[in-house]
Amino acid sequence: SITASLSRFQDKTEYPAANGNLGTQEKSNTISGSFSWRLFDFGGRNANQRSANALLRAALANHQATVQTTLASVISAYFDAQTARATWQNKQDNTALLEKICAIAQRRESKGAGSKIETMQATISLTRATLEKNHAKAAYQKSLAVLALNIGLPSTTALNLAEDIEDQDHSLRQDLDA
Repeated sequence: SITASLSRFQDKTEYPAANGNLGTQEKSNTISGSFSWRLFDFGGRNANQRSANALLRAALANHQATVQTTLASVISAYFDAQTARATWQNKQDNTALLEKICAIAQRRESKGAGSKIETMQATISLTRATLEKNHAKAAYQKSLAVLALNIGLPSTTALNLAEDIEDQDHSLRQDLDA
């Protein structure tokens, strides 16, 4: 390494009340330079290289851990959405069945074959099932929003999940296992 420097200094002092030339003036210039050459580094360069390699390995490991964590959260959110959809579909089917039962109970009561209590119980069951269906739909929509956010999309993005796949020859399962 080579280093050079130049500095200039000027100082002037005057006494205005004194008669004559009673002031001082100094000027100086300084030039300096240095040259150095490292003959032995006593392992410093090798230590710096090992340190840089260790930092690189740590960064790569951190990246890998982040990728795995992100992938795990996306997979978890996907299966949560699939489960929420299945629950919602089940609640829809249950509500449709209870609507039929409620209609039958009302017809029976109107013809005198059923009681008012049976009709009220069917109506209460239908009301509970409708409420559960609405909760399941909200949970499904929430799980889709969480999945979209985990993928990196805005939560308002409309997602369509694939239907269950019938794997006749088990090739899909073998691919997933591999």
